[in-house]
Amino acid sequence: MIKINKDELNRAYILWLVRNRNVESDKAQQPYLSAQIFGFEPGTDDSEGSHSCLQTARTDLLLSVKTLAERLGINRGAYANFEINEKRGTISLNTLARAAAAMDCELVYSVRSKSRKTFSNIVWEEILQKALSYPLLKHCNPHRRTSAVANVVAKLIKDPRIRRQLGWGQRKVTQKLG
Repeated sequence: MIKINKDELNRAYILWLVRNRNVESDKAQQPYLSAQIFGFEPGTDDSEGSHSCLQTARTDLLLSVKTLAERLGINRGAYANFEINEKRGTISLNTLARAAAAMDCELVYSVRSKSRKTFSNIVWEEILQKALSYPLLKHCNPHRRTSAVANVVAKLIKDPRIRRQLGWGQRKVTQKLG
């Protein structure tokens, strides 16, 4: 395994990211990586302790269940079930978006890693040790090491054997990942 300092690794990561990944996808993930945005955890049937974004928005906007039900053209009980179903995790995204629109809000939906890292960063970390052990890197010019590491990572990601070892999809990668 070659020795490479943290600054060189960071430069190699950025180079790999720009050349081989969808940088825009990583940028789009950034707002959702905050610890202040909580992930969805399905509630129990009694919904105790579960969170309802609809209920929070409704009460913070000083709206009653009756008002929202009227805006949606449904009865109060039906709207109350929206909040209960959201806590249980059984509300549809369409219904959630409709309820948000009735409050002049919008539904913002995302999937993020539990580690709060971008998907590119997770892929990089999973493959980096294999890349640093790549035999040809030992003979690499130290001035080109960051570029070489980025290239080796890109090559290994496309290797079906490596993908199988890491439990990634087996499809052949012929385009940029992301």
